[in-house]
Amino acid sequence: MLTRLILSVSLLPYVLLNFKAFGFFGGLGANPVEAIIHETGLWGIRFLIFTLLITPIYHYSKFEIFKKLPKPIGLVAFFYVLNHFLCYAIIDQAGDFGAVSNTHLTLPTIHLV
Repeated sequence: MLTRLILSVSLLPYVLLNFKAFGFFGGLGANPVEAIIHETGLWGIRFLIFTLLITPIYHYSKFEIFKKLPKPIGLVAFFYVLNHFLCYAIIDQAGDFGAVSNTHLTLPTIHLV
């Protein structure tokens, strides 16, 4: 029950992104591919940080509900990061994985917004 609630609430940003892609809520702006890539990457980082914060919160508070949260939230973080990568590789680079690997080998850092 708790896992279904977490998954449904955590997928709300993805649903809102899809509504923006169809023109609701002001749309995605002048560069929709960049907006999709940045939005999914930002939510992936947010959920990853939240996943990493749950263990210390459980350690210090001893609330049993925090013991069950890292796995589903980590899967949601993986979902957003995978969507981020696939949108970049397939939509932005047109499926040219050679260009994707060349880009990531030549960049010295990961760029965070």
